[in-house]
Amino acid sequence: MSRSTSASPRTLPLLLLLLFFGSGCAALIYEIVWFQLLQLVIGSSSISLGILLGTFMGGMCLGSLALPRMISARQHPLKVYAILEGGIGLFALLILFGMPLVGGIYTAWAGEGIAGIVFRAVVAGTVDAGPSEVWQQGRFGMRMLEDGRFYEDLQEYTYQASYGSDRAIASKREAIVRTLAAYGKLYRFLGETKSREPFVKAFATATGKDNREEAEAQWQFYQELRPFAVDLVLSEERVRYMQDLNVSLGVQKGVLPYEQVCDMSMARDAVKLLG
Repeated sequence: MSRSTSASPRTLPLLLLLLFFGSGCAALIYEIVWFQLLQLVIGSSSISLGILLGTFMGGMCLGSLALPRMISARQHPLKVYAILEGGIGLFALLILFGMPLVGGIYTAWAGEGIAGIVFRAVVAGTVDAGPSEVWQQGRFGMRMLEDGRFYEDLQEYTYQASYGSDRAIASKREAIVRTLAAYGKLYRFLGETKSREPFVKAFATATGKDNREEAEAQWQFYQELRPFAVDLVLSEERVRYMQDLNVSLGVQKGVLPYEQVCDMSMARDAVKLLG
């Protein structure tokens, strides 16, 4: 008498139940992972969630309609199920490598950074307006608001500053000072007309896009508005101006002493290195 190695009629339903349970768990995990990957591409919004759910539910709907027409009823259901699960796993691996490529294509036309994110949000209708780069004007029906040139209206406001922890300042002060000096030298160079061609080349290398019009628009913006503090040191008047503006907008409760807001000693040391 020989003993069969196949599952008995009693254990088969239990095994199928475990398989379906595992498949459902994997599907939920895929959904979460894909949503996180979409966040890196188009951000965390109703748009990314809609794309995810539409693809997920639409795929199941199309599969239920197309599968009976593509696969004969004579095929063993478990074999068909195993092939489908294997295909899902294969596509899950491909998405890990393909999503960054899709993200590159998606962001190529809008640019990177906060301006690119805002630009895509305005095009999608998520927001009505926001800060953008000069070269983005005129694309997809976008236009610059005449009263929205905040770089001209708020010339004394500092939009980007350097921050560092007390630990980093204490342990790497010299390296930070030299880094600030390098930035100061770069800012001064950008203010000169001879920086045009080097900027265009550096722009193409940094962004991976050989778009001279976009690069020159960005360079011209720097020439006209001079957004960089070439001396690196923010004066007490400028810091007070920014605090007053923040207080008027409700972002800040009150004006703080200059020494409590910033430490310009490293910036001054960097200026000394520049000569």
